This record gives sequence, C-alpha cells and structure tokens, in this order.
Amino acid sequence: MLILNSHTNTMQIQNRQLKLKPQWVELISLSALKSLESNPTLTPSEIRTLSTWQNYTSDASVHAAISREHKKWIQHFEIPVFTGKFGKAFRLNPELQPPQFVQLLEEIKTKLVHITHSPQRLENPDAESQSQLMLGQLHLERGNLEKAQSAFLSAYATRPNPLLRCEVLFWLARAEELLGLYEQAKRTSARIMEEHKKQPVLEPRVRAWHAISLARIELRLDRWQKAKKLFVYAKKHLKLQHHRELGMVFNGLRRIAAHTTSLEEAQEHAEQTLWHYHQAQWTWGVQAALCDCGALYRKRAERIWQNQNNQARKHLGLALRYFLLCTEICQAAGTGNNSAMVEINLAWSYRTLEQLPEAKAWIEKALCIAQSAGNQSDLAWAHMEKADLEAMHGNRIGAAVHYNQAAEIFAALQLWHHQETATFYAERILR
Repeated sequence: MLILNSHTNTMQIQNRQLKLKPQWVELISLSALKSLESNPTLTPSEIRTLSTWQNYTSDASVHAAISREHKKWIQHFEIPVFTGKFGKAFRLNPELQPPQFVQLLEEIKTKLVHITHSPQRLENPDAESQSQLMLGQLHLERGNLEKAQSAFLSAYATRPNPLLRCEVLFWLARAEELLGLYEQAKRTSARIMEEHKKQPVLEPRVRAWHAISLARIELRLDRWQKAKKLFVYAKKHLKLQHHRELGMVFNGLRRIAAHTTSLEEAQEHAEQTLWHYHQAQWTWGVQAALCDCGALYRKRAERIWQNQNNQARKHLGLALRYFLLCTEICQAAGTGNNSAMVEINLAWSYRTLEQLPEAKAWIEKALCIAQSAGNQSDLAWAHMEKADLEAMHGNRIGAAVHYNQAAEIFAALQLWHHQETATFYAERILR
C-alpha cells in the first residue's frame, strides 16, 4: 500500500517513509489518480504539463530525471514504485494499489487540473472526443506516437457515447502496439469489448475492431495462425462500406500469407488492401499499401537474385517503383513518418543493385525516422540493413555493432527468432 501525504510532502510504503520534493509529489499524485480512475498509463509528454516540470524541455530529460530518482526509491523501499519504460509509458506498480491520499481526493484533482492548465472542454463530450480522436490519428500518421497516445487518452477521458469510446480505444491500442507496449495494447483491446457491452444495440463493427487489435499484436509476435483466425473473424463482422477496416484485415492477411503460404496470395491481399484504402480516400493507408506491394516484389527478387536473371531484375524494378511512389505520396501529404519500412526497403534495393551511396542515404534516413517515432520494430530492421551495408563496405566491426543493436531491440520486443538471427550474424561476421 502506498500512502501519499501532500501536506508533508511524504510517501510511505509499509513502514518506510521518504520526504519528496514538490515535483515528485505531483508526479506520484497524478500517477495514483490515473490508477484509481482505471487509466493508469503516464507518458513523459503528459508529465511535462505539470507546473514543476515546465523546465524540462524534452521527453528525454523527463526520462532521465525519473530514472535517476526511481533508483533511489527502489533502494529505500526495496520495491519499485513504477513499472514500465520511463522513456515511453509507465504506471504505478500494481502491487502498491490502491494508493491512499492524506488529503481529500477532489482537492488533489482540483490542484492537478490547475497545474496542467487543462483547457475547458466542449459541453458536447462527443464533439470533444471526435476532435481529439482526429488529432490522435494525424499524430499517428506523422509518426508522433506518444502525442497520438496522449490525444487518444484525452478523447476517451471526455466520456463520449459508448460506440465512440470503442473507436477511441481501437486507435489507442494501435498507438500502444506501435510503441511496443504489447501487454498494454492487449488490456486496451479488452476494454473495447467492455465498452461494447454498455451499448443498447450491439454494433458488429466493434467486434471487428477488437479482433483486429488483437490480431496485430499476434502479428508482432509472429503468431501467424492465431492472427489469421482473428482477421477472418473480424472480416465476418464488417460490411462492404467499411473500407478502412477491410483494408486493415486484408493487410494482415497479406503479411500472414507472405510468411505461411505464397507470395502470390500475399500479392492478391496487398492489392485488395490498396483498393479498400483508396475507396476510403485514406492517403496514409494508400502509401503504406504501396510500400507493402513493393516489399512483396522485393521478396520475389530476393528468392532468385543469385542468378540475377531478367525476371529477378524485373521484380526489383517493380519493387523500386512501388517504393518510390510511396515516398512521393508521403512527401506530398506530409505523412508516413511513423514507419521507416519504405526507406529500409529502398536501402536494400539500392544495396542489391550495388548503388551504395544511395543505399547509405536511405538507411540513415530510416534510422532517423524510426528513432524519432519510437518505432522499435522498424528501428531493429533498420539496424539489420545498416549492418548488411557495413558488411558490404568491409567494416566487420561496424556491422557487428548494428547486428547486436538489432538483437537487443528484438529481445525487448520478445521476437526471439529475429533476436537469434541477429546475434548469429553478429558472431559470424567477426570470425
């Protein structure tokens, strides 16, 4: 049990007590409140809105400050106060819940609302939520994953109608999944169905949202058959006019087919994805689908490239065309910065064609995008491609460094097969 006394600025766990500076009292208060209100996750961007954290100019500085202080707390209490990653999202340790305040809860709420300078909300909660949902989607498309997460949380906090709450949770789970917060994304996905049960009339599309959210996590963990069952289930609950969701389903089936059946089947799913996103007039989805179509031609080229025959070069040429179309749309629309896959694919294509300066330029851009977006999966694959490029230049040590960096990220994401592959290449190149 955690007891917070904001009158004396102290935190107590069991029989141990610790004096806190005002900034830590505010941080613990906010975290405890969010836990009590079933919205436990905190991000650095949220913390920087607190009055005593205004001098912290970046999320990285917040991350560093909390990491240092938290180590002291663990030594003192012999139990972590927070769990999670301070650079992304964290929460109060569930073992310390429910927290207690030595102060009226409403009094603390009032102070925190004043501290965070929260703007007055619209009287219509649905309108407020829809605005925040749109803002979150735009942040998601531009690679600002933490800002997207924060906007979706704000959209949910307005308490709109149950169907809109389900839609917000669907997008929140997507942001969490892209941030690598898979367990958190699972919990958010489960809340979709909890909200669904509150609706007077059941909406089949909500079941599809729930299934798609869970399927995407299974894809991240390479659990192809579980993901396929979920996508097929989702498709059964969608109507012809649900183009965006149908595109998501076919996109998932495309990935599964590429790993389990054939590239031809995957290509069919990719083209259906592109068609549905075009019907939905979803620019971001279209550019992502173009990248995926190119990736399939890349795989076709890879399989027969050793012979460097005309068919292999034709596949590679088509792949390049798809990738370049994707980048042109991204540049025109100002989207695509949440993923570096097209840049990674372009780097591979130019490296395969032995156009190494172009390959280097694209992989450096890929690393920057993935790091900026906090997209750990893409960052790992960017390090893999960078390692291959360093190996072509004869820089064995540099290649090993990037393979090992990729291995560490894959391990953190629980992608053990990819982690083993990266480690194997790191060790082999130094022999």
